[in-house]
Amino acid sequence: MKTTLCKLCENESVSPNGNVALVGLFDRVTPSRYPCPLPPMTFASEIEYEPSESGRTAKVDVVLINQDGSRLMTATLDVDLHPPVDAFEGRQWVKLPFGLGEPTIIEGPGRYRFDVLVDGHIVGHERLIFATLA
Repeated sequence: MKTTLCKLCENESVSPNGNVALVGLFDRVTPSRYPCPLPPMTFASEIEYEPSESGRTAKVDVVLINQDGSRLMTATLDVDLHPPVDAFEGRQWVKLPFGLGEPTIIEGPGRYRFDVLVDGHIVGHERLIFATLA
């Protein structure tokens, strides 16, 4: 099992034919000052799995980690791993909104990352850089 795509975006949508559109992709945020709240965003990831891994529900965790390796927040989602429609690997989209509700505070600039775990195993990640104004 692995991720074939991990991206942060402003918005995502699914067309009637099932195509996913990611709008406003980014990996850098430059707030006017620190500390700052995590801005609203959508984390989108596609998980690819073998046919033998399908037909069950997997626990997916998306964890925001700071540059010191500390967990700042975790979002958990149960994802159904549907059997593939052909002999190829199965694929399932995971989309999670962040920065809504109770704010996660970013203390200062640095390199952060979102780890994707399926049933406790890391399968991918995406970076998020918090920069300073020049």
